[in-house]
Amino acid sequence: MFTVEGVPLLTLRGAALTSEGLALVTQDASYVSGDLAYTRSSCEAIIDTRTGARYLCRSGHGAALEDGTWAFLEVFDDCPFTLEDLPYLEVEVSYTVDRILSDQPFSLTFTVENSSGWKLPLDGALELGGLTLHPLELRLSALDLQVYFQDEAEAAFSLYRDGTTPVLHLANGTDVTTTWHGGRYLDFALPMVSFQTIDANGDRLFIDPAQVVSITFGNLEIPVEH
Repeated sequence: MFTVEGVPLLTLRGAALTSEGLALVTQDASYVSGDLAYTRSSCEAIIDTRTGARYLCRSGHGAALEDGTWAFLEVFDDCPFTLEDLPYLEVEVSYTVDRILSDQPFSLTFTVENSSGWKLPLDGALELGGLTLHPLELRLSALDLQVYFQDEAEAAFSLYRDGTTPVLHLANGTDVTTTWHGGRYLDFALPMVSFQTIDANGDRLFIDPAQVVSITFGNLEIPVEH
């Protein structure tokens, strides 16, 4: 079990050899301590303590265990290890922590004038350090920005590891950055990656889509016509 300041978050249930190499079986948990809510934990990489070599987590596949609980099978890029290597491996884990502003019911009200959101067809390839992705559609609302890809799920997920996120350019000359928020990778739907707008301090920001005149996404310059 991995902990942060004594808070149990990620449990390592075991390891397995798969067709994709060594995989770790993990279970996530949430925990509240004071005004902090530990909402998510995930394996980022596996490290060989003998050489310092670091192998990034490529994907996580959900699966039900024999006891009926849900777990993730974490697979790593080009991982050469076998079960005999386990005593020499370390796992790099990241955590998402939110600050609780209130534990009482509350509501938020905001308006976006006449615009509730936009759908923009995309034409052009997104180049990411040797990897080419093919976004098909961008959906922008006050809540988030979603990009749909015609690539396989693992290719679209590479955006998380690359760190490339869209930048919104507003009519008043302001640039608004975004942060990775998650994705959807289902067999019957196009892979989708979502981003949330944030301010200079990294806090959540709600924008009016009608004020967005263009979006920069890596090498792509996307005009927004209203």
